[in-house]
Amino acid sequence: MLEIFAYGTISDYEAQKATLPEFTPAMMHKLQLLTLATLASSSRFLPYETLMNELRVTSVREVEDLIIQALYSNLIEGRLDHKLNALHINTAYGRDVPPQKLDELTNFINEYLSTVTQAENYLDE
Repeated sequence: MLEIFAYGTISDYEAQKATLPEFTPAMMHKLQLLTLATLASSSRFLPYETLMNELRVTSVREVEDLIIQALYSNLIEGRLDHKLNALHINTAYGRDVPPQKLDELTNFINEYLSTVTQAENYLDE
């Protein structure tokens, strides 16, 4: 259960539901907010339809309420777009990294450092 709340999503919970205790409504609400933060960290534009599906809500009002709570909780920074029925993301709260993604993260950081070093060397010339 700790792993679900550390870096999981509602989909992860549903995939492991048979081995986990039943979540209370408060736990599911928290997981909805954490799932929203995860989605926001991987995309700058999230249509309400996608959010409704991923957050397991059935109305635009429910998804907007979750977005507003996430905004006020500083899990995300962005704005609602009622015309396009979407959320525009500026920044998102970082979540823990699952152990299986540590190598990928390490490689990304090493590539970034290499690029910065090359840029510094170029500027020094």
